[in-house]
Amino acid sequence: MPDIFQDVPINSDVDSVFECVSMPSGLSVWWSKSGEGEPGAGNEYRFDFGPGYEWKALVEKYEPGKSFAIRMTESDDDWDGTIVSFRLEKTETGSMLRFEHRGWPKDNRHYRSSAYCWAMYVRCLKNYLEKGETLDYEKRFTGE
Repeated sequence: MPDIFQDVPINSDVDSVFECVSMPSGLSVWWSKSGEGEPGAGNEYRFDFGPGYEWKALVEKYEPGKSFAIRMTESDDDWDGTIVSFRLEKTETGSMLRFEHRGWPKDNRHYRSSAYCWAMYVRCLKNYLEKGETLDYEKRFTGE
């Protein structure tokens, strides 16, 4: 199965990065349009990506300041069952974010476009944490 991996240095403290990758309010700044849910293993998160794209996930791992992972349960067919995870390490200048999206059923067009989209989203996360920049949801793919 193909997987997506990204290592991203972020000049921000681990706690701030963790909040942005694990809390629905933080995820809504750089990934989804909006989200709901309570952190904690076994809890459900709901994400809104626009009409027809209301997705759900279960929290697989929640270790404050260290790691967060969700298993997609109601999403696009290719995403269902995949695991999106974030691991954090403290560095001299802030944090190293180790992102993974594992369990893709096949290397297809959707996998390849999602790999691109994740790179754009993670760039939005980095810019938000380092510069305070935000983009409207519709502009996150283009960076305009």
